[in-house]
Amino acid sequence: MRNDETPYPPSGSQGGASPDEVLDAAHFSESEAQADLASRLSMLDRLHEEGQISAAELKEARLRVMAEAGAPRGFDSDVVADSPGRPSSAVGGTSSSVTGVSERDGAAESRQAIADPTIATHKPQGRRILGLPVWGVAVTAVGAVVAGLVLGFALLGGDDASDAASGGGDTAYATQVGRPLGQLTSSVVVVGKGLARANEPGDLKTVNRMAKRQIDVVEGARRALSGISVRAEDRPAQQRLIKAAADQRRFLVALVRATGGTPSEASLKSLNQARSAAGQTLVSYRRFFAAAPAAPDAITATDITDVSGVRSALKSAIAAATPPPTSAAGSSAPKTGGSYGGGSFQSPTGNIRCQISGSTLYCSTSNDGFGVSLPGFGSPTTGQFTAAGGVVVPYGSSWSSGLFRCESAFDGITCSNQSGNGFFLNRDAFRPF
Repeated sequence: MRNDETPYPPSGSQGGASPDEVLDAAHFSESEAQADLASRLSMLDRLHEEGQISAAELKEARLRVMAEAGAPRGFDSDVVADSPGRPSSAVGGTSSSVTGVSERDGAAESRQAIADPTIATHKPQGRRILGLPVWGVAVTAVGAVVAGLVLGFALLGGDDASDAASGGGDTAYATQVGRPLGQLTSSVVVVGKGLARANEPGDLKTVNRMAKRQIDVVEGARRALSGISVRAEDRPAQQRLIKAAADQRRFLVALVRATGGTPSEASLKSLNQARSAAGQTLVSYRRFFAAAPAAPDAITATDITDVSGVRSALKSAIAAATPPPTSAAGSSAPKTGGSYGGGSFQSPTGNIRCQISGSTLYCSTSNDGFGVSLPGFGSPTTGQFTAAGGVVVPYGSSWSSGLFRCESAFDGITCSNQSGNGFFLNRDAFRPF
């Protein structure tokens, strides 16, 4: 048995195998490696022909296979080019550029591996993509693409979900309460305009009728809101809206009390309560719109707290209905319910004035010069003129002269002639009869 430490005999010696014999044995082993390598390259070519990998991926895979195989002796560019089913242009470039090694370098490395077997074991290995079956390469690539698409869709979907949760929810709630909120808004606007027009006693009944109608509107909207089922996140806004509607109804009830019946100091107290309730109504609506920014706000810009015109009308009515104190001489002015005469007269506020000219009674309003002419017999006609006015006829009192008789009331005057024809007149209305 040969000692392991004994070196190989020099070339041409008689002891042991000659280098040529050793190379012949190595060539036999390399033939098997060539067959395995050719098989693997052939499988890569088929994968490329079936369209499962690109030309660039084929080139990279072939280079890795060659690197892992260590470029065995005798496996040159002809082996690569003649692999079954592989076209010479599949990768591009010359065969030597594909294999990455020349025949000479391959032979040198093979002989070096024979002289020192440890070289092969220490040779760096690339990433072993082909450690998987050939079909595994394609599956891995497809899986990576699918995973990327899934992740992208998940991110996009997350953004959409976030948008729906933030802005979409507010819009959906605003749509849910759109109808009753629109009714409440219209009611506030109507009342605001009515309060702005009122400034004389004759307007009190108009404001009173308007407030009564709006109570029904607000109550219907409030009941509708109570029957709407909303999401948990919209419940705070819903509760604020219901409270605002309740405050709006309390304001209208106080306004009805202030403008109904005979004007008195109690009417002024009710008007103060109405003004306070109007302020609370606007505060409640501001809180609601802060909680539901998508809901359209046409309420908080309407001033329903300005009741100065109604207050002025109430004070005028109260003053007209109160008899003046007795003078020192013991005489007194005519009391409410009395009868007045003369050639002309006017309402306590001076907004309606009448005078007789010939056999015709002329009456006009102060705001726009609208006038009514009433003959002693027959129907009235209208025109543009201004009557002179005269004695003040308190509300609840009457005036008569010759062919005509007129009644003074909070909401206007009513005049008639000998034939029973006549008219009702205030600053906002004219009704002949």
